Amino acid sequence: MTALLLWLLTAVIASVPVFTLAWISKKIDPLLQTWRFDKRLLTAAQVLRWTLCLVVATMGVFLPLYYEYPDWPGKLYAIEDGRLVEQPWGTFEYGKTLVRMPSPDAEIAKHRTSVSPITTNPKVRRISYQITAYVTDHERYLRAKPERLNAAVGYGFAGGINKDELRKLIEYWAYELNDAKSAEFAEFYNPLSDAQQKKFRSLAQDWLNKQLAPEAATVGISEFTVQ
Repeated sequence: MTALLLWLLTAVIASVPVFTLAWISKKIDPLLQTWRFDKRLLTAAQVLRWTLCLVVATMGVFLPLYYEYPDWPGKLYAIEDGRLVEQPWGTFEYGKTLVRMPSPDAEIAKHRTSVSPITTNPKVRRISYQITAYVTDHERYLRAKPERLNAAVGYGFAGGINKDELRKLIEYWAYELNDAKSAEFAEFYNPLSDAQQKKFRSLAQDWLNKQLAPEAATVGISEFTVQ
């Protein structure tokens, strides 16, 4: 959407000199006719003027079709020598492999999970929480698996972030977390306790982020609820 708006803005700006020249021509042409210029010279001047208008209009309308803008607050990168080079103001697409990536604080995938803590206390209830995944280091994310960067071979656009892949990844590690920490989860029984919520988020988030570090992904943990 941002790229489309910028293209429209560029086209509008480019049309300003065209309409300005047209207005000037309308005012000046009658005056020039009263002067003793050779008609061929006047004709050549008019052709030159309108050719300039056509060139400016063409550049304003068609060049943006080959110029890629970043979808702010997302990022636009060009792959150069196997590296991601950010293009903060956009770049021409021709001859380049480009990658669009979401903003580092954009929520890429979510997964809700629940677990019954392992405890002999019959009063402990099942707890539920939501995991939200982010990708903050785009280059590390694309390099974490060869197929992510290999998808960008050749000219055009690479795939960016595969949301389904990331969702399955956090789902996998959610199962592992619930198994590894189920005994410790038994101490969280009151969702209205700020201290318990803070400790729960710290426990779950730190453990998951450690597992996801090789994937260059991070997660945020919601407050837990009891069932």
